[in-house]
Amino acid sequence: MRKRHEVGATLTKRQLKLLLDAPDVTTFIGLRDLALMLTFAHTGIRLSELTSLRVQDVSFDGKGAVNVHC
Repeated sequence: MRKRHEVGATLTKRQLKLLLDAPDVTTFIGLRDLALMLTFAHTGIRLSELTSLRVQDVSFDGKGAVNVHC
């Protein structure tokens, strides 16, 4: 049998809220940083996958969802 994979430590809800509240969303850089953090938090995408995304890899379904096609 294969060894069972264990999930490592994750952020608490409080820690995640503090992290997501950190960027200054009144600036472009702050909005960019928040968008990146939310993308990581909601998709589980890796940094290398995120940095290799192109506009053609992302589609919007019109219902608020974003689909990433890697």
